[in-house]
Amino acid sequence: MPNNPSVTVTIPVHNGADFIGTAVRSALAQTYEPLEVLIVDNASTDETPQIVGAIADERLSYQRFEEFLPVAGSWARALSLAQGDMVMVMSADNEMLPGAIAALVKGLTDEPDCGLAIGRVRVEVAPGHSRVALSPLRELRAGVIRDLEAHLLDKGFNFSINAVMFRRALTGLRFEVASGYACDLDLILRLAQEGVRAIAVEQTIHKWLDHPDTLSTCRYDRVWEAMVTAFINARVSSRRYGRYGDRIGRMLVWECMLLSRRGQKDQARLRFESYGPYAAPYWRLFLRVMLRLPGAHYLPHAIRWASFKMAQGSRKGSSGDATASPA
Repeated sequence: MPNNPSVTVTIPVHNGADFIGTAVRSALAQTYEPLEVLIVDNASTDETPQIVGAIADERLSYQRFEEFLPVAGSWARALSLAQGDMVMVMSADNEMLPGAIAALVKGLTDEPDCGLAIGRVRVEVAPGHSRVALSPLRELRAGVIRDLEAHLLDKGFNFSINAVMFRRALTGLRFEVASGYACDLDLILRLAQEGVRAIAVEQTIHKWLDHPDTLSTCRYDRVWEAMVTAFINARVSSRRYGRYGDRIGRMLVWECMLLSRRGQKDQARLRFESYGPYAAPYWRLFLRVMLRLPGAHYLPHAIRWASFKMAQGSRKGSSGDATASPA
């Protein structure tokens, strides 16, 4: 690897006029060189081209496509155009924090056996917007993740693709169009099963604005289905069949809890009927009880909160610092 590898930050965008200027400027504000910021316009019909065109910087490239593609196709197209030794794919409504690229490059330089570097993300919820997490998340701890598949099964997809830097030379570095809204999780799972290691850096890399127009808000049901389907598909090619059942069960419990709390018990039962067969037996039993007993859907949240409090107390007792937060 070169001593000073080139980096391409590619930003696929469709009608992103409200956010694209902030996203581009945050990437161009990075002090790391050599850097290319590549905007891949997915047939925008708003002011996106004009906003990008008004930003004068020789590191900025803009490519427009008249054929609109769904999210996975757009991201696949953007990734295929990246030419840097290292590459990042950034959502047009996100913001890169100062020093992000330098921190991720350093992580990969210090750990040459790792194929990707992961940073933390700071979530900011737009005023008046109510955030709904797709699943409970566990804290991303800094250090080498030698078994990325085990990490995903144990902790879930507890990071954002926006805060990941890949070595472009990685075999299998592509977004599969068929994976739809879970193309990011599908990619990470495939790389994990190929034995690719990751380095999680200490620094917070990205600011993710959670607003009413995000995919996880507008297409919540379809995003959740795509994510659980990614785990279902990945378990076929893994020896960790039982651990996939555990992860799928955890996701299903969380989903059914949220649906029940919103008064959508029938929808929760449909979820159980569709995805319950893929969950571990103990989670299926738990779900049957939860969906039959009045008020039992509060149990997962109560257990989650109690676990958080216990972990928080343990960290305070050992180091005086508690950094985790409940989803």
